[in-house]
Amino acid sequence: MIIALTVAGVLLVAALVLGLIRLVKGPGAVDRIIATDVMLSLLVVALAIEAAINRHGYTIPVMIITSMLSFSGTTAVSRFVSIRNDQVGRERRDLYPGAVEQTGPIPVVRGKRRRAKGTEGEAERP
Repeated sequence: MIIALTVAGVLLVAALVLGLIRLVKGPGAVDRIIATDVMLSLLVVALAIEAAINRHGYTIPVMIITSMLSFSGTTAVSRFVSIRNDQVGRERRDLYPGAVEQTGPIPVVRGKRRRAKGTEGEAERP
């Protein structure tokens, strides 16, 4: 039992350190959101392990509240980031008209695919 708890503790600490590194070094907001969510999930796991070791249920409400706050916080920040990215995309369309259409997905017209500019050498898709 002691060996299993030691292994679980080492793995939790390693995962927390990796999450903290991603939180600090993350190049974008999405990386930081995911790192925060992972670290909060690991906190819930650590509380569950503590409850199992001590054979009590006092931490179950804390785990539920932490999970709910983690979910709602991640959802709120993700919506904020998606709205901000949408606004940046609109600004790019205003500054560089036609750039989004050239780099975007293959346009569909009347059920047939048109070739994007610069793909003359590629084979036709069915």
